[in-house]
Amino acid sequence: MARPKVRAALAGATTVAPDRDTHPPLSLLGHAISTRICWEFGPGEGFELAGAHLSPAAFWVGDEAVRDAFFAAAATPVREVAPDVAAAVAWVAGVADQEYRSGQVDEAATDRMRTARSIADLAEPAWRDDVVAVTRHCRSIVEGHVARGGTAPVAFVGKPVRADGDYVTSDGLLVAVKATTSPSLRARDLRQLVAYTLLDRDDVHGIASVALLFARQAVLVEWPLDGLLAGMAGRPVALEELRKELQSSLTG
Repeated sequence: MARPKVRAALAGATTVAPDRDTHPPLSLLGHAISTRICWEFGPGEGFELAGAHLSPAAFWVGDEAVRDAFFAAAATPVREVAPDVAAAVAWVAGVADQEYRSGQVDEAATDRMRTARSIADLAEPAWRDDVVAVTRHCRSIVEGHVARGGTAPVAFVGKPVRADGDYVTSDGLLVAVKATTSPSLRARDLRQLVAYTLLDRDDVHGIASVALLFARQAVLVEWPLDGLLAGMAGRPVALEELRKELQSSLTG
């Protein structure tokens, strides 16, 4: 049932795609787009922006004035930051986030940062423009969620595991941002949302529904949590019991 729902939602959607002639690093752009969208909920604290650890930028950005301006921008509400600057900051955060999650550093990206003479120059113009275009494309959806209030990123902790989701609204909608040019429903996407929900063992976020935001298509697909869990299990299930079972398996 989930796949037909996604296919129907995506039918006829317009995809904002990067310029293929620039050989875009799609994974990095995905990190940057997620960061830029989550920034709508507010800047981070310290050396974080929307869950991305920015501390590597202190070593990557060679020009001191650019480095200071970068960290100042990252600590500012995004609507007070010029779109191209916000996109460049999100790009750097995306590079840092990829390093944090995978241990891989994009050397071409960090080489550019070392010689940049402005914040906007930290990212290739075509990739910076792509982040701006995708953000504009899905703006109405994200603005609607920001208006409801929420948290981005959202941390889920179930000892000894910690996982970071994209954002959750104050009325309990957990959203995962996807920035693929060829959208489809992968089983792991729903499993990830369910895992995050089960890790919220004390129901801190009051998650009542989950959703995938296909940012490049400006399409949101949402599932009520109870129905999704029952569909995956093939029977009605109790959320609290599932949370207890997960915690028991994690702690052995």
